[in-house]
Amino acid sequence: MKKGSWDEAVARLRGLLPLLKEHDEAKDIQQSKKAVLERYQPIFSLPAVKYLKEDDFTSFLDFENNRHWTGLARKKGFILKEFDKLRGTLGLLVDEEQPLIERLDIIYEDKRYKVTGLGRAVITAILTVVFPDRYGVWNGKSERGMKKLGIFPEFDRGESFGGRYAKFNRVLHLLKDELGLDLWTLDILWH
Repeated sequence: MKKGSWDEAVARLRGLLPLLKEHDEAKDIQQSKKAVLERYQPIFSLPAVKYLKEDDFTSFLDFENNRHWTGLARKKGFILKEFDKLRGTLGLLVDEEQPLIERLDIIYEDKRYKVTGLGRAVITAILTVVFPDRYGVWNGKSERGMKKLGIFPEFDRGESFGGRYAKFNRVLHLLKDELGLDLWTLDILWH
C-alpha cells in the first residue's frame, strides 16, 4: 500500500465522521452497540456457545436484533441444517487459547468444522461482537470500501482465509487508531 493512498483514504474516511452524528441510521447503529453486545456476547462466549439455541443464533442474524448487518440471514437455511456442527465450530471460533489464523483455517478447511453457509461476514460479525476490541468485520461493504480507497491488503497466492483475515483486520486496526474510533463504529463508515 502506498503512503499517498493511505493518507488519502484516511482523509476521506475522516470526512465521513460528521455523518456518524447526522445520519439517523448511523446514529441508531452506534447507539445500539451496548445492547447488542450485552445480549450476544454471553451467548457466543465460551463455554456458553456449546449450549447455543437455534433461536438465539437466528435472532443474531436478523438486522432488527444485531442492529448493524443486513445480509447475515441470507444463508440461514443452510447453516441451520448443520446446527449441531455449528456449535462446535463457534466454540472453536471464540476459543482464544488457539491462534486466530489456525482457528479460521480449521473452520474453512476441516470438514468437521466447515458449515455450509457460514461465511466470512457471519464469522467476523460474531468475532466483533464477542471481542469488539480485537476483530473487525470483513463483509462485502468493508471489502468494497477498502478497495475503493486503495487500501485493501495484498494477499499471497494461495494464502489461507486465516492469513487473509489477519491482514484485513490489521488494516482495520490501523484505520481505527488513525481515526480514533472503535471497530464497531469504523464498520459503520463502510455503509
